[in-house]
Amino acid sequence: MPNRASLFSPFAALEGLEEDLKKEEIMKEEKPILSIDEIEEMNQVLISLQINEKIKVIYFEEKMKKIIGYIKKVNPSIDEIQIDNTKIKISSLIKIEKEK
Repeated sequence: MPNRASLFSPFAALEGLEEDLKKEEIMKEEKPILSIDEIEEMNQVLISLQINEKIKVIYFEEKMKKIIGYIKKVNPSIDEIQIDNTKIKISSLIKIEKEK
């Protein structure tokens, strides 16, 4: 008679999953830490922005992203800037430049 306990023993149903998850953890990007000078420079640009002005923004939302577009709204009270149809948290900004 076969050993019934062996029917319920643990097994690796998804071979390689554990290794893939470890690789994914290693590959995740972390938000860069900005220097005081970089923050001050970005604040100066934010203060001088005008609606419909073209800008390039690098920001961090789970990974680094870049957008070039036109300012639609800047609302520091809710930590938000809108470029075209994209709303971005001001606190996620890494770099902001005016485009010519």
